[in-house]
Amino acid sequence: MASPIDAAAKVRELLMDRDVNSVEVNSASSDLRIQFDDAVVLEVVNLSSGYESWTLNHNDGFIWVGRNA
Repeated sequence: MASPIDAAAKVRELLMDRDVNSVEVNSASSDLRIQFDDAVVLEVVNLSSGYESWTLNHNDGFIWVGRNA
């Protein structure tokens, strides 16, 4: 039987030591797209019509919050 996937650990593994090339936020949907080196892309898709559509937390305490306009 396959073991569960630790998505947070996988993301850390894939993004460790990568440089950010660009960041885009879709103003209509609040979707976030971060382009890293080697054509690696992290997309955070807004699946909520509420107040805070997504949050990203850094281990130094910095928090990014996506909101609907």
